Amino acid sequence: MAQHSSSAISPAASPAPATALKGSSGPGATVAHACRPKGSRAARGWLEIGFRRGVGAVFGRLLGLPPAGENVPVELTVTEHGVEEHWVRAFGATTWQSVNCQARGLLVERTGPFEIAFNVSAGNERMIFASTHCRLFGCRIPQYLGVSRSSCDRCADRLDYRHSARSPAVRAARAFTRAGCASTVTAALVAFIGLGELGAFDTIVFHELWTELPRTPSARRELGLHAARDGVYAILFGSLGWFQWGGALVWLLVALLAIEIAITLADFLEEDRTRRLPAGERAMHALMGIVYGAFVVLLFPSLAIWLRQPTGFIVTSYGVLSWLTTALALGVLASGVRDLVAARHLGRRPAA
Repeated sequence: MAQHSSSAISPAASPAPATALKGSSGPGATVAHACRPKGSRAARGWLEIGFRRGVGAVFGRLLGLPPAGENVPVELTVTEHGVEEHWVRAFGATTWQSVNCQARGLLVERTGPFEIAFNVSAGNERMIFASTHCRLFGCRIPQYLGVSRSSCDRCADRLDYRHSARSPAVRAARAFTRAGCASTVTAALVAFIGLGELGAFDTIVFHELWTELPRTPSARRELGLHAARDGVYAILFGSLGWFQWGGALVWLLVALLAIEIAITLADFLEEDRTRRLPAGERAMHALMGIVYGAFVVLLFPSLAIWLRQPTGFIVTSYGVLSWLTTALALGVLASGVRDLVAARHLGRRPAA
């Protein structure tokens, strides 16, 4: 997560921290609040807000900032209330209010459920605000989730303010997914192949040998659902091992994953309606659901990368994993055809 904002405010009307450029450095809020004028002060200027997307956009909206944009007009009013300063920033129809005070040598700003502490240093017409910690509803947020840094520079005819907030954890995750997209797909394929093996065991042992579904008239609808789901799996197994779904095709892939979930839920309801499942089969279905969830989670980072690529299939290969997914695609396709034929055959026979 990286967000940036900058503002230009008239120095003559600048609020307390802007006029606190006294001394080369100092312990936090002592610098920020030294020689501040009394009463209420106001300033006008503009902001460039870079909370454009992702986690940064969510936090920006939670803090009350307007949508991302350049030259966003802002009016700032600072009012003293005892040892506290109440800051009101007006972005047109949007207002962001916060309370600033000194605590333990730090400048502490509270806005809504958030509390951010800054260590402030100043010198040569420049101030640096470096966040030391952040709290949400009184609970301290780990530093690796977000690091904030601001600076205030006095130019000839204006005051420039810049702010950046970066999350090392999110930044590391992005670097991992960008540099290791193939690795994340490989992990997803391993989980997907494991799911295919569990599905083969479920089909052969429980559907064919134990309950003999293809020869059970009441299972006709269940067999039809199995055939439809096997068709989805045949597409997934046959494509993910050899192709990346680029651009808008990602949404088609997401739709297939969602269709699989919908069919599986309908299959659960149909099973409970028509037959009593063996304990082993029910446990197998639960295990398969867990593995499917792991597969989707592992695949998601790669989908985010594929979405930014040109629309189309990009040929790739994952070695032996690609051949295993091909074998599973052929196997699940054959199973789907068998279930479809059995369902149609049972449809011609009267129910026992």
